[in-house]
Amino acid sequence: MAVPNNYNFSLQDVINEIPGGQTSLAECFLEATDALFDPTYEGSKNSLRNFRNYNSFVDTLSISPTTFNAGPGSSTLLVTVTSNTGWSVTDNASWLTTNVPPASGLGDGSFTVTIALNATGSTRNGIVTVTTVGGTSVTLSITQTGIAPQPTFPINLGRNAEQLNACFSPTNIYYLTGNSQFAQATGLYTNSQGTNTAPSNYYADGTIVRFWNGNSFTGITSFCLAGPPGGGGGGFE
Repeated sequence: MAVPNNYNFSLQDVINEIPGGQTSLAECFLEATDALFDPTYEGSKNSLRNFRNYNSFVDTLSISPTTFNAGPGSSTLLVTVTSNTGWSVTDNASWLTTNVPPASGLGDGSFTVTIALNATGSTRNGIVTVTTVGGTSVTLSITQTGIAPQPTFPINLGRNAEQLNACFSPTNIYYLTGNSQFAQATGLYTNSQGTNTAPSNYYADGTIVRFWNGNSFTGITSFCLAGPPGGGGGGFE
C-alpha cells in the first residue's frame, strides 16, 4: 500500500500508512519515516500534499561479500554496499568489530569488519547485518576457524635492552612454549594463552640470558654471573 500518487487523497489515507494511532497531520509528520517520502513531493513537510506517494519508495540493498571464511588469525574485511538509501550496520559477536566511515551509510559505500584472533580451538560463526532506514536487510555470514591453545609455562624473567643488565633487572611473569625450561623454550609470551608475543629484548632468569626478537630466540645463550654490573665481578659468560 501507499498514499495515492495524486492529490485525491485524504488525511485518513496518510494515517493508514503510518502505524501508531495518529489522528492529526502534525502527528503524522512526527511519526513518519523520512526515507518513505517521495522526494518530488516531500517539500518542507508542512502540508498534506507532502505525503503524496508516501510509502511507495522501494529501497534497494546489496553487499559484497555475503559470506567469508576467515583463518584463526586477526584480519580485516572490506565490505562494499550498493543502495539507494541510508543504511546501518550491526553484528552479533563480541569478536567482530564493524566500522562505517563518516562518508558511508548513505547510498553506495563501504565498511570494514575486524575479526579478532580465535585461540579457542573451535570454529565460530558470526553475522553482520546491514539494514536500510526502510527496514530492508541483508547479512554477511562469517566463519572463522580456531587454533588450539598451546601449552604455556609461567616463568619470572628480567629483561633489558642490554644483555648484561637483563641478568639483574626486575622480573615480571612471562610464559614459555615448547619447553618449561628457559634454555630449551622456543616461544615467549605475555599471556597464559600463548597468543601475545613478548617484545624484542634480552631476557634472563637469573642463570642464563637469551635474546628474543619478538618471534623467536636468536643468538647465543649466555650465563649470568653473580653481582650486578658495576658491583665488582657481575656480568655474564
